[in-house]
Amino acid sequence: MSEPRMFKVVKAEVSKTEVGKYKNNEITATLENGDGKQAEVTFLQKPETPVPAAGDELNGTVEQSQYGLKFRKASPYGSNGNGGYSKDREESIDRAVAIKSATQLVSARIMAGELKGQEAAHAALEAMTVDIISLVKGDKAAEGKAEEPKKPVDSDSDIPF
Repeated sequence: MSEPRMFKVVKAEVSKTEVGKYKNNEITATLENGDGKQAEVTFLQKPETPVPAAGDELNGTVEQSQYGLKFRKASPYGSNGNGGYSKDREESIDRAVAIKSATQLVSARIMAGELKGQEAAHAALEAMTVDIISLVKGDKAAEGKAEEPKKPVDSDSDIPF
């Protein structure tokens, strides 16, 4: 699937109503890309969503199907119904998993008496977090190298790291 991009609506209208299981409207629209090329596409949207007006901008991809060109709106979270996330969101998830795993390992080492003192636990936690992030990404060269802790991707994220 290609990367989402911005398209300008030249015209749009409801071509069919109550389509499919969810009774969506099928919209037929003429979209213009940044190069001035136009294409007629179709897409589904909820009946309560207003039909795009001429001049509106839509973010998404145009794909060829057996029924003609289909427009797929881009999700603000990077997912297009296939369960994928944007690169920033995936990195945020990787960091959260790494920190959780490292915390569990350090806790186990403290309970076993292998680590004594706050500085030792903090250093072990930091080293393990970097190692786990490297393993998650498959980056063997970066294992064991400390890296600057990353800031949250965005304040609206439900993942705190």
